[in-house]
Amino acid sequence: MSEARAAADAAAATVLVVGAGPVGLLVAARLLLLGVPTRVVERRAAPGSGSRAIGVHPPGLVALASVGADADVLAAGVRIVEGRAFGAHGELGSLRFDGDTPVLAVPQALSEAALCAALERAGGSVERGVTLTGLRRGAAGRLEATLLGADEAFVDAAVVIGCDGSGSSVRTLAGIGWRGGAYRDRYLMADLPDVSGLGARAEIRLHRAGLLESFPLPGGWRRVVVRVPDEPAVVATDRGDETAGGPSRSAGVDPCVAARVCALAAERGGERYDADAARMTSAFGIERRLATRFVLGRVALAGDAAHVLSPIGGQGMNLGWLDAVALAEGVARGLERGPGALRTELEAYGQRRRRAAQAAAWRADVNTRLGRPVGPLGARLRDAVLVRALRAPFDRALTGAFTMRGLA
Repeated sequence: MSEARAAADAAAATVLVVGAGPVGLLVAARLLLLGVPTRVVERRAAPGSGSRAIGVHPPGLVALASVGADADVLAAGVRIVEGRAFGAHGELGSLRFDGDTPVLAVPQALSEAALCAALERAGGSVERGVTLTGLRRGAAGRLEATLLGADEAFVDAAVVIGCDGSGSSVRTLAGIGWRGGAYRDRYLMADLPDVSGLGARAEIRLHRAGLLESFPLPGGWRRVVVRVPDEPAVVATDRGDETAGGPSRSAGVDPCVAARVCALAAERGGERYDADAARMTSAFGIERRLATRFVLGRVALAGDAAHVLSPIGGQGMNLGWLDAVALAEGVARGLERGPGALRTELEAYGQRRRRAAQAAAWRADVNTRLGRPVGPLGARLRDAVLVRALRAPFDRALTGAFTMRGLA
């Protein structure tokens, strides 16, 4: 590599962000807006497609606003006005989401497109087809990253941020531990034409045989998720590299999965959807994992590289966005004030966001357990507790938990 190329790489990489999913795009755009030269690399040759993660909660929308991506996401999504809950013996109650900061259903590809546009407005771009293959301490406490694209390159960076998913190469190369494991729960999911008549309402049915969820999507579609019975060979787990805690990208529609989603939805009191009209299906298992630390020296983790939650409740992507804003602002302050301040800011970020991830994981775990099959006595007890929780004054606390209050 020439001296001129080396100097250009160093100047462009005060911060190196690895991974250009929704979290990496947000942290990079925010850093650039704060005046921090930032380079973003991504091993995938093209952006992801499909709906995947769809929930945008109020704190996530505030995070998007920090880079000017909120208006595009609001325009692309469906504002969920209410969530209705049903138990084994009928309707339990509902929660209203009609404040100034709404709950949205937005296909992830549209959220990522809004963030890509925000990154470009901030003066950045994504270098695709580039993989991090090495990471070591350089001079003056900085880091030397080895990148493999069309050629091998060496980048000198003050900070390296891993936003590269649950299989994070940044986390692995830094030697940061990864603890947790898989739940026994398995789910099927399909995006189907909306025949429910529910409009902008979400619906959760806690049937004795297992969970049924449905959420509105833009354009007259609906996402339907069902928990499958505890049969080990029912369906193979389909997990993407980016989303080990939940639905993976789907290469197409599996008619067997679509048919089973529709059959289980009907059995559990939902609508009778048309399996032949499905545009996306997925079969997936879920995990709960947490990095042993979010920061080691000048390496920092955010999003799925740092924590994987059960997707039941839809808070994982939003939690990553909150990581992204906190990390970008801490890095900007630290770089402005000097090496000692940078170390302090990074450590503070790691401690705060790891506590938030632990709290979010606990909430997601409760949601997952509520959706498991139960016997007659368990169903009556669960229904009685939730009927009370969905009434004043407890409904405010439940709404706050669903909308991620306290996790920012």
